[in-house]
Amino acid sequence: MSARARRLVALAAHAGNVPWAVPAAVGAGIVVLAFSAGGFFPADTALAAVVAAIAFAGWSLLARRPWDGLARAPAIAVGALVALAAWALLSQAWSHAPLRALLEFDRTLFYALAVALCAAASASAAARAWMPRAIALALAGVAICGLVTRLLPRVWPTPAGGEFERLSYPLTYWNAMGLLTALAIVACVHLASSRREHVAVRALAAAAIVPVSVALLLTFSRAGLALAPLAVLAYLLLARPPGAAPALLAIAPPTGVALAVAYGADAVVKAPAPTDAAIAQGRTVFVVVAVAAAVAGVLLVALRPLEARVARWRPPQRTLRVAGAALAGVVLAGAVVSGLPQRAVERVAHAEVSRVAETGDSRDRLTDLGDNGRLANWRVALDATRAEPLLGTGAGTYALQWVRDRDIDQDVTDAHSVWLETAAELGIPGLLLLVAAIGALAVGCAARIRGPDRALGAAALTMLAVWVVHAGVDWDWEMPAVTLPALAMAACASAGRTRELADGDPPGRSPWWPRLAVVALVGAIALTPLSVARAQPPLDDALAAVRAGDCRTAAAKARESLERLSIRPQAHQILAVCELRAGRGETALAHIRAALDLDPQDWRLRYDLAVVRAVNGLDPRPALADARARNPRSWLLRIAQRETRRAEGPDGWREWGLGSTLLL
Repeated sequence: MSARARRLVALAAHAGNVPWAVPAAVGAGIVVLAFSAGGFFPADTALAAVVAAIAFAGWSLLARRPWDGLARAPAIAVGALVALAAWALLSQAWSHAPLRALLEFDRTLFYALAVALCAAASASAAARAWMPRAIALALAGVAICGLVTRLLPRVWPTPAGGEFERLSYPLTYWNAMGLLTALAIVACVHLASSRREHVAVRALAAAAIVPVSVALLLTFSRAGLALAPLAVLAYLLLARPPGAAPALLAIAPPTGVALAVAYGADAVVKAPAPTDAAIAQGRTVFVVVAVAAAVAGVLLVALRPLEARVARWRPPQRTLRVAGAALAGVVLAGAVVSGLPQRAVERVAHAEVSRVAETGDSRDRLTDLGDNGRLANWRVALDATRAEPLLGTGAGTYALQWVRDRDIDQDVTDAHSVWLETAAELGIPGLLLLVAAIGALAVGCAARIRGPDRALGAAALTMLAVWVVHAGVDWDWEMPAVTLPALAMAACASAGRTRELADGDPPGRSPWWPRLAVVALVGAIALTPLSVARAQPPLDDALAAVRAGDCRTAAAKARESLERLSIRPQAHQILAVCELRAGRGETALAHIRAALDLDPQDWRLRYDLAVVRAVNGLDPRPALADARARNPRSWLLRIAQRETRRAEGPDGWREWGLGSTLLL
């Protein structure tokens, strides 16, 4: 081996034993995923899984004792997630939709590898200290960037689309931003109230809570706004950090002022686009937020002498129980007086009024109990679970069940509940595996609350609980940018501890053969997401080319995508479009049939089959009937059936087909 190669190996080995290396990688991953639409799209998820596999393989190869952190709780979680990923991949045997199963496999594999890496790297106290810092920095940074785009749109303009008045950048979904900011607040409160942290870290964490809270407000995410204060209260009750008193005194007043100013900024809140009035008012809000953040940081430093007094005060347990019961009673009485329970019951009982009213003022939605179709989403998932309780309908197939069984006109891809969607797609076994994974991490975090890492365990358990609740009413499982921080914190808190060495005891290293075996296994598993990551870019290029009318490029890129991953129905659709434009109807028909073989339950492909048959002078009506059976409420299919019934034989069918477009 050359001297240069030896230096590279030594440098890599040194990086593998730096306590902040993995936390820094996790923080960077959260930021990258957040600015990639939350990691929602297949290529981003697949690439994340590949990077996680490389990172875990590198850690296994280079760290001195790489798996000390994989204690019972994270090991059970990793095993359950790997089993869930395998079950999802196996489900293509009965769903006959291999690509859908493969994409779900990639996402679950990424979570399993992330938990394994974070737990393995958190065996040392130094690594456990760095993990919450990195996660808090990443989450707060993303939230503050989003806030800048909302208050200073000329400084940081964002792509048009969606609802501008609800903060969604960079995740592209306001409710996911609500969850991300709620997690950031818990992580920052943990750092700000920890006496173990350097005063500069605590001051920065306290200051960050102000803009992050304003960002949460501007998402107008009801779940996020409800969960954030409850999560902070739960963390404080579980951790009982002595530094909480000065932290709360420093953070609460400036945050309250900033929230009040932001809430009262009518032009900012109501603006459907960055108008001149909204921009001017946004600058004012930004200045107030910046000043309030600075005040919070300075106050925390000034109030630190209070910590010693708080540390000496030990209230009787009975007093704490009475205070907790009184607080719960006040909250319950307030809810009853406000009429929220009665309105909630009315919403559940009357599905026709379940939509949130669009008044033009996002503040109005905070007291509106509409579910925006979630009850209907959950009913379809429950019906699918009852129909196939053992196997489910197959990974990634909820969207197909929704269009077939829905009773409202709403386009959704996910069931807005990871628990119900998992049960629908993978049956009760899949749901039990998911519950086992999350439950093991929760138990592991709870076990740390009685030890020296009480505050870390409380923070991790609180963040995981926030995710569990929020993921039960939204599609956070499909957004790795908000799922990764919760899992990473839980894996860190529940990790095993490095064995203390006696004086003169050599540190030792794990033997090489298990390391190489793990690297080989992880490398083999990573080939699956790698195929998706390699096949997606040419497919995206093909889509752009076919929409621009460049079929030569589109066909070449579609074939390249199929060479890298042969189970892409959309690549066959693109080839069918190009064949139709070239006048080769029979070849186009062959491509559509090939696409249908890869996803036979997709109503869009049935519609495409009808169009291509019509262009070839064949009767499109049977294919349209099949499509309509899979999507009974589609207006497109209703109109198509009406028009083809009026058509007079092959010439009429051909005219209809030439006037229609395939559903790419």
